Amino acid sequence: MDEVLDVMGSKMRVAPTEQRVSVLDSLSQLFSVPVEYQTDDLTGLLELWWASVGGTTLEKVVAVARQPFTDLHCAALGVINSLASMPWGQRLIYHEPGLIEYILDRTTESDRLGKEAKWTLVETLVKSPSASNIFTENHMVQLEKFYQQGPFYIEAQVEVALDG
Repeated sequence: MDEVLDVMGSKMRVAPTEQRVSVLDSLSQLFSVPVEYQTDDLTGLLELWWASVGGTTLEKVVAVARQPFTDLHCAALGVINSLASMPWGQRLIYHEPGLIEYILDRTTESDRLGKEAKWTLVETLVKSPSASNIFTENHMVQLEKFYQQGPFYIEAQVEVALDG
């Protein structure tokens, strides 16, 4: 398994776009475990597997998520979403510089798929029973506000017309 994950990690960074998307989708599925099925043994095994993903750090996945290509962008957000359901993944997210701010920044998304992918990530964090123990209270308030506003929220711009 270590060898397979190592190859997947390197393909995620250097393969043609279609293969990169496929690898990211596969990683997302591999690390997706509903909360009700998470045991200490299973999450521990997945954490060890994550460490084997070809030298891939969360930073490299975030770099792909920040790219303007919708297919790569959404696939990378899917991987982050998979990690977000587990306490060790939440700790990775919390400690990745600028990632929480990126997640909460609605201006980085211009299309429906990106907005929905980011909102799904926020939903996973908000609904996780362990997130409030990992993220600061301020982060949790911001995540809950983002979640409540929905994926397509746009802040209203107030304009005042002056006579004369």
